[in-house]
Amino acid sequence: MNGSNKKIDVREIVIALRRAKIFIARIIYTHRNLLEYYPAHISALFCYARLLDIVVPRDIDESFEKFMLENLNRNYERMSFLDIFWGISYFSLKGYGSGKLSEFIEQIFSFQNENGGIGSHRGDIGRIPHTGRFLTALLSTEYESEDLFKSHEQKILKACDFLITEWSKDVSSGNALSHKGAAVLSGLSKCSEVNLGIQGLDQQIVDTIRVLLDLQIQNGAWTFLTKQTDDRISLELSAPNITAMVVRSLSEAYLKEKGNEAPKMSEELSRDVLLAIERGSKYLCETQSEFGFWPASNSGDLSVFAGESALALKPALEVLEDG
Repeated sequence: MNGSNKKIDVREIVIALRRAKIFIARIIYTHRNLLEYYPAHISALFCYARLLDIVVPRDIDESFEKFMLENLNRNYERMSFLDIFWGISYFSLKGYGSGKLSEFIEQIFSFQNENGGIGSHRGDIGRIPHTGRFLTALLSTEYESEDLFKSHEQKILKACDFLITEWSKDVSSGNALSHKGAAVLSGLSKCSEVNLGIQGLDQQIVDTIRVLLDLQIQNGAWTFLTKQTDDRISLELSAPNITAMVVRSLSEAYLKEKGNEAPKMSEELSRDVLLAIERGSKYLCETQSEFGFWPASNSGDLSVFAGESALALKPALEVLEDG
């Protein structure tokens, strides 16, 4: 099937979301067997459950929360970026106040380099995906914003500058990758939303959207390859997880644009974004298994891919119902 030739029926997205939610719920019900081995993945699933309105039994929710608190208090120094990233997301969604969140924020800033980039572990080089995801999570928390910006404004601005600088290098050299572009779009969109006063930010967001549209391939998917890759290879290596990242970032940017009194996108670009979201959503619906998960292209965890894809289809559904 070719995601570029057929319009999607929004009922397909509703069915895909329902399947994914059931799959995620089943994994969570068996979480006790997985906690010690995959804490970041299980943290991600509990976040997906809250964001997707999946009901988690109280005893399971409480046991996981207890594990998280004990694990984080013991193991800060050994934790990876993803462990702390999902910790920020989880405790923010649980409604924790600034006390617990500030611990995570201080810890994750210990991953930041002099150039503003965040790495996968302490001492690692700055990476676009990690920096973009961190800014998105950080600027979405319920943390008291005034205190946050007073304490960390320069670090946040350095992270934004890192995204813009490094992404611009990738684009100009022909090495732009879809998963990096999705992280840049999400991170910069969140920076724009909280009015950090970064000059030229709106144009950078528009330029990033155009690059992502250009990277979409014939069947509606995105890949982990550059634009220069042969079309036949790109089709063979279509990636549901990368597609989900891009569909989500484009959908959220499109929804923000609808309520914007001074739109960043032209009418033509808005139409192109809407079509890209539709094609990407069609591809995701067609590649989902009957059990609710997506194939684990490249490498990764099936349940995490299911959560990422469901979180992409949720705003896409809102876009396509209104569009």
